[in-house]
Amino acid sequence: MAVPPKLLGPSLAQVIRDYLEELRGMRRAPATLQSYGTKLAWLLGLLGDKPINTIDGSDLALVLSQLASGWPGQRPRSTTSVNQLHSTYLAFFRWAAHRGLVPGSQLRTPAPARAEASPVPAMPNDALVRLLATISQSNEPLSGRDLVAFALYASTGVRRNELLGVRVQDVDVDAFLLRIIDHKRNASFLRPMPESVARLVGRYICAGIPGRGIRPEEVLFAGRTWTMAMSGRAMDLRFRYWCSIASVPTEYSLHSLRAGLATRLYRATKDAIMVERVLGHRQRSTGSPYVQTSPEEIRIAVETAWRIIEKSLPRNWTHKKFTTAS
Repeated sequence: MAVPPKLLGPSLAQVIRDYLEELRGMRRAPATLQSYGTKLAWLLGLLGDKPINTIDGSDLALVLSQLASGWPGQRPRSTTSVNQLHSTYLAFFRWAAHRGLVPGSQLRTPAPARAEASPVPAMPNDALVRLLATISQSNEPLSGRDLVAFALYASTGVRRNELLGVRVQDVDVDAFLLRIIDHKRNASFLRPMPESVARLVGRYICAGIPGRGIRPEEVLFAGRTWTMAMSGRAMDLRFRYWCSIASVPTEYSLHSLRAGLATRLYRATKDAIMVERVLGHRQRSTGSPYVQTSPEEIRIAVETAWRIIEKSLPRNWTHKKFTTAS
């Protein structure tokens, strides 16, 4: 798109920096910021640091085509991954249009292809028991952190990014509650933890850093530094690492832990609406808005589903010895 020199807008790199800074100001989750930063860096790498108002829909279509083929140096991406990239870039350019940096109609692109949703296989109970038992008995430096993370993910119904955004001050060990921050809606909500998992989390917090514990504002699951949360990709890689050691079949992904919880909940309660409540589904069945579920009923359902797993775990599984690196 030809733009008179006098009307050239700010550079793409500058606008990306401003956008990410605003997202930080909105207190978006660290994992979300990292994901947006990576995807926008790819956009910059493919388009170059040109004025943002010279970019049009054909440029974005070309970027998506190159990313779909595997740029930079990766295997071809799935339709779902390309659609996520498309959504990220549209959100960025809509933000820029709202601030008058690009015309609102400048980035018309074809609607993304619809991906065929394949069901996520639920991890069987025996595989989950084997996974957690293997981690609990390991002396690997990060095993303590991973045990707590996977036990919470498999027992509470929180999403991966929600879990990685939890800070120490969001945990109420005595009440068995996790406070989850919803940055998009500027709100928070509480999720119950099974009693044994809450005890494990309490021990992890107390033993986090010898001599002073973990500060309340620190993330519960740190990545490379104590001030930054573990990334979603890192959690996926740790899951695969432990599955290989515990001889868990490769067909199961991290999301299989959530699917397994849904299966246990339904078998334990025969209540599909309760499953929706525990997993925090925003798209609910027709009748569920009319059904009232108390926090105590949700807590009992979560505890009941977890006991199915806990009865097969080693008795001392919560007595994990945490190291400095955990």
